[in-house]
Amino acid sequence: MDGQIRHIVLGVAEIADGDPHLGPAVELAESLGATLHVVHAYRLPDPAPYPTIESVVLNQEAVQQIHEGVQARLEGEVRKISESDRIVCRAVPAPADGAILKVVEDVGADLVMVGATRRGAIGRKILGTTAQRISRASGVPVLVSRRRDLYPVSRVLLTSDLSELSAKVHVRGLQILERLAAPERVELRSLLVYGSEIPFPPPVSQHRILAAAEGKLNEFLEPIRAAGTAIDARVREGDADEAIIEEAAEWPADLLILGTHGRTGASRFLIGSVAEAVLRSAPCNVLLIPAAALGSGDLAATSRAGATHPSAIRAE
Repeated sequence: MDGQIRHIVLGVAEIADGDPHLGPAVELAESLGATLHVVHAYRLPDPAPYPTIESVVLNQEAVQQIHEGVQARLEGEVRKISESDRIVCRAVPAPADGAILKVVEDVGADLVMVGATRRGAIGRKILGTTAQRISRASGVPVLVSRRRDLYPVSRVLLTSDLSELSAKVHVRGLQILERLAAPERVELRSLLVYGSEIPFPPPVSQHRILAAAEGKLNEFLEPIRAAGTAIDARVREGDADEAIIEEAAEWPADLLILGTHGRTGASRFLIGSVAEAVLRSAPCNVLLIPAAALGSGDLAATSRAGATHPSAIRAE
């Protein structure tokens, strides 16, 4: 994995008024020399309650006309921004997450871009959002735009739990970041959150706990620093999702890089997902790196990181 981005898939929700994420995606693709695949998913009218209408109105010719109309409107919006022949428009009659993920698979995409949308709290918890559904199922990194611009990227927050997966996310995230921004102009920070579930033997002072956690995080970051990348260590106490959101807001970060496990099914609702909780409330753009995008290869930085779970932290 060299961090190259050759194919980007962008999901756009709006055509009539223009999607606010389209311009930044075009700018990014052109700066990278990548092909941008713009996907707009649409739904055909549901004829199920009116079977007699289906044969009259929604015949094959009518369906084709609807498709051509949506495709033409999509291409028209894109051409207002760029005439590049490296932008491919795809109108797809399917649910948004399925349409986007199918194109990702078909073109061998290196990056998915989606805009975060806000729904009611109940809808988010029960149904999720397109961005969340894609992040659960994607095998490639997902850039979720919570702002209408991608640049400048001057402060990037990564998160660590001192695990092997976290080490790989750091490496992969920094590889992608090199394509998104000039590394010498970016401040990097790695955040470790520890909570009350960590079994520290009493009596242990807050200061000693903090010192032990910072020591472990600095040890974790040694391989990255040894490769010439400057990155600060930051430790916070509390619930992981709340601490990550607070750190991103208070610093403030322009981009947050998170690893995801791709958890699905009922366990997601019973146990919860830090990445999904952060995604709902993050104050900045978020780059989600699923475990499936990391591969099983031996990364030098991972093997040298001395990764440990936070529960292994002890105050000396």
